[in-house]
Amino acid sequence: MARPKAKGVEYFPLDVGFLSDLKIRKIMLSCGASSIAVLIYIFATIYRDEGYFMNVKDDDIALIALDTNLDTDYVKNVINRACEVGLFSFRIYDNFRVLTSEGIQNRYLKITERRKSVKINADINLVNVDMMYTETRVNVAETIVNVAETPVNVYKSTQSKVKESKEKVKESKVKESKEKVKESKVKKSKEKNTVIQNDVFSTWLNTFGDISSFIKETLETLTDEYGPEQVVEAIEITHDRGKTSIKYVEGVLKNKRLGNEKNRRNGSNRKAKEEAVNWQTEYERVHGKG
Repeated sequence: MARPKAKGVEYFPLDVGFLSDLKIRKIMLSCGASSIAVLIYIFATIYRDEGYFMNVKDDDIALIALDTNLDTDYVKNVINRACEVGLFSFRIYDNFRVLTSEGIQNRYLKITERRKSVKINADINLVNVDMMYTETRVNVAETIVNVAETPVNVYKSTQSKVKESKEKVKESKVKESKEKVKESKVKKSKEKNTVIQNDVFSTWLNTFGDISSFIKETLETLTDEYGPEQVVEAIEITHDRGKTSIKYVEGVLKNKRLGNEKNRRNGSNRKAKEEAVNWQTEYERVHGKG
């Protein structure tokens, strides 16, 4: 499976008045100066990986604690306090275990404004972006050109105008018909994909009870590559074996594909062996032994 394209950025702005911010001061007052290391680590991870959010599972907290040489309970306290004072959205953290904020999302859109499209997950969207996309901004320098116009007398017959008009109407109808057919196909394809993905998402939720945006994207990619039935079966196998990782689901799918390919190769070799003619036996059958 192809690895999902990185959405993060190479830098993020840190205001010179960062330590003077009231929210930061409240966190430092409650958790001490070491909380700054945790916050900087979280901000860097957010902008580097996804660009505007960060999933916070037990493994993520353990990794933050390891890299900052702090205790996991302390890291949890810093995160909880940061959500309480509004540095991160408490609602989104409480519902999805995701760290983000309106300010982070606005800065991310500003940094990535030259990209062709920037998508923000609707479940955690905190900014006013109706279509979840920003248009590419391009500065164009206008050049003034002086052109000497030459009067030209052109005669067009009535017949020519009528013919031209009919051709335009015909082209317009053909174009409109093609667009309708294309829109219909796209609509049916989207509806079909939505039903398929909902089946896969429902199976994951009913099996493990939690689904992050990363897992959604991975499940979509796996569904496109292996088909919904295979992905659903892999999720059930993962659960039966006492595992919960999306990577394990991917491994089940890969191993099954390798097994199928091996069986096909073995079947082809067997068939070729069965079809091979034993010329000695054929000779004896026709002419007899001796």
